[in-house]
Amino acid sequence: MSTLKHQTISGIKWTIAASIAQRIISLGTTVVLARILSPADFGLFALAFVMIDGFGIFKSLGFDSALVRRKEEDIDRACNTAFFLIPAMGMVLFVILFFFAPIGAKFLNNPQVAPIIRTLALIFVISTFAKVPQTILYRSMKFKYKSIAEVSASITYCVIALILALNKFGVWSLVVAYISKTLVQVSIEWYFSGWKPKLEFDRAIAWDMFHFGKFVLIGGIIWFFYGNLDNIVIGKMLGVALLGYYAISMNVSNFLSDYFLGKVGMIMYPAYSKIQDDTDDVQQVMLKTLRYISIIVFPFSFGLFIFAPDILRLVFGEKWLPATNILKILVFVGMLRSLGSAIWPVFLARGK
Repeated sequence: MSTLKHQTISGIKWTIAASIAQRIISLGTTVVLARILSPADFGLFALAFVMIDGFGIFKSLGFDSALVRRKEEDIDRACNTAFFLIPAMGMVLFVILFFFAPIGAKFLNNPQVAPIIRTLALIFVISTFAKVPQTILYRSMKFKYKSIAEVSASITYCVIALILALNKFGVWSLVVAYISKTLVQVSIEWYFSGWKPKLEFDRAIAWDMFHFGKFVLIGGIIWFFYGNLDNIVIGKMLGVALLGYYAISMNVSNFLSDYFLGKVGMIMYPAYSKIQDDTDDVQQVMLKTLRYISIIVFPFSFGLFIFAPDILRLVFGEKWLPATNILKILVFVGMLRSLGSAIWPVFLARGK
């Protein structure tokens, strides 16, 4: 238990340090890009991710979550089995998305988004080949290396996006930067994992992981509609400019959950998995985590609600002031998502 506590504390330190660095880089990049690019550029990018996120639910079939809680005795065979299946699914998703992009663009009432969707589909090819080594790092709670990879990826995104935006590439600045970011992150994580795949496939393990993963997959589908139905409705019915205001407001309101507390939840999943059979320990750790999160979340949310127009004017500029009321409403969404980061890992760790 003391080793687990040490790993958890070390993971939280590295993750929070990386999150601070990422947030500084991301915030600085977004502030500059918001003054160079138009709300429509941000809206098109957000609209494209409606389809990317939708198809992204299926890219690992929940096998990565199944690997995290797998027992040590057959973890090598499980990793090799998963490596046969996850990249194959990534390639299938890329092909489907490439050919169905125009149909999705028509549904979203914006033909401009089709080439953006097709280009972003490359993410599936890149990320699925690295999903197993990523999961190995995560399962071993080696958050130091994940943090290095994430910060390096953020720097890559910042440099490429700003260079392209200053050279008038518009929304493609965001697209190319995001793909480059993904490639850098997965390459570094694979290197630090030290893992090499073997030609080994176990049908029984594959079926067992699928049985667990199917519930994660169903949860992912529900989460997709929770996270993207708003983007679909706004982009389809109200236009990409208003979607741009909404996307920036969502980014600000979820500052804590996306960059800090959400990552704490990711740390807690492998930690809970190691004590999954001890209900009392799980309950005690969850309540303590929730208490610490609350101390941070409530003052932050109150301040964001009160100073919403000042934050938008100071950070993003006058043209983003129409997003004030949107931001005030979304503050409560960010608050609830932050609190949930202490709770959702328990269900996965307990196999529920």
